Amino acid sequence: MKKSSQEILNDIDSTLDQLIHNAELVKKVSLTALLENEIEALQKTQESLLARLVSMNELISPEERKKIKDKKDHQKNLKQKVSSFSKLNNRFMKNMASTFGIKKRKKIPFSRSKKAKAS
Repeated sequence: MKKSSQEILNDIDSTLDQLIHNAELVKKVSLTALLENEIEALQKTQESLLARLVSMNELISPEERKKIKDKKDHQKNLKQKVSSFSKLNNRFMKNMASTFGIKKRKKIPFSRSKKAKAS
């Protein structure tokens, strides 16, 4: 049975809610309190939800997309949820990096070699 565009949008909306809920849960719980297998399970859940989100998005036809764009309030709601999840996810990744001592590599600006400087 083919889902209607409204059912797909509702599914996307609920999937975003789950992604946000999981990201907020991690924010509340200390990373040191989470066991390694809990972190892996949460990561796999988030990956699964993101894959579901992508597949639901692909089910929407170009004609249906145009109709969705005309519904500004629904589009705005989805954009806010994606933005909220993105911010929470970025914060989570920064916390993970600091917890495990992962440092961001500094970009070294282009510099000429010693031979080029000498000539």
